Amino acid sequence: MDRKPDPGQASSSKRPLKKLYILSGAATVKKTGVCEQLKTTLANSVYLDGKWCWNAHPMVDTVETRYMVLQNICFLLNQFLVCSAYDNIVFGWEFDQTHTIESILGSLDKQDCTIRLIHLEENKQVLASPAASKQEDKGQSAFPFNGFSDPDILQVISLDVATMDVSQIVQQILQTPDPA
Repeated sequence: MDRKPDPGQASSSKRPLKKLYILSGAATVKKTGVCEQLKTTLANSVYLDGKWCWNAHPMVDTVETRYMVLQNICFLLNQFLVCSAYDNIVFGWEFDQTHTIESILGSLDKQDCTIRLIHLEENKQVLASPAASKQEDKGQSAFPFNGFSDPDILQVISLDVATMDVSQIVQQILQTPDPA
């Protein structure tokens, strides 16, 4: 995707590096609350809820609808990445397969952008997640980034959030240093 020049800046090298926070995890791990709080805590931020991109009734899960949803997600994320009004983009979704996140990342304009993948999970001894159990029953990993390798991603942050509230999770995310 071509970047439109920012009339207020002579060159894109003078712009601050944008951050894209991608949060994954089962339905029970407080993703929405964490994403909402990150949006209000981070300066110049916007939040895209993956559930919003596929809020249909009845829910129709086909190759066609999955493709459409991924295209919509990539379009919106790219628009946020090139918009000069936003420095921080927060995206949360319940990723069920590694190739889904790889497909999204492969379609993004990652120029001048740091990507932070954050996986929220609940310790199974503390709380058994129905969504994680469902994924394991299907032979899928509850951690969708197993075997994940993207040259633009240097770090995946995995947090056990079973005993943490939303504010504590957000603080943990913000205190994790950016990859070198």
